[in-house]
Amino acid sequence: MLRKQYALFMSILKWFLIAVGVGNDKATGNCMLCQVYFFTNITCNYCPVYKRTGYTTCEYTPYFEWSRHIDKFHQRYYKLWKRIRCLQCFKLALKEMFFLISLILDTFKKGE
Repeated sequence: MLRKQYALFMSILKWFLIAVGVGNDKATGNCMLCQVYFFTNITCNYCPVYKRTGYTTCEYTPYFEWSRHIDKFHQRYYKLWKRIRCLQCFKLALKEMFFLISLILDTFKKGE
């Protein structure tokens, strides 16, 4: 139980740091949810993002929008990882952070 909440908290922190311009996104490389759910279970099926959306690899979430935006507009910066490059990047990073906050609130409501 605590491990799941910790993973969510650390994921929220990751996106907060990205939004304020000091963090970066290394996809599954620095996602605590992936570390806890995907890499230990070889599936996203137990991840709270999957439970909310029904899709693996964060499809149809703000992260999916973020990744598509980076791919389309900032691909030349890939060697530096994904980070804030424009106002839309900032908005999408915040959107992902608030999406994750909603998941942690769900977790506390359910007592997981």
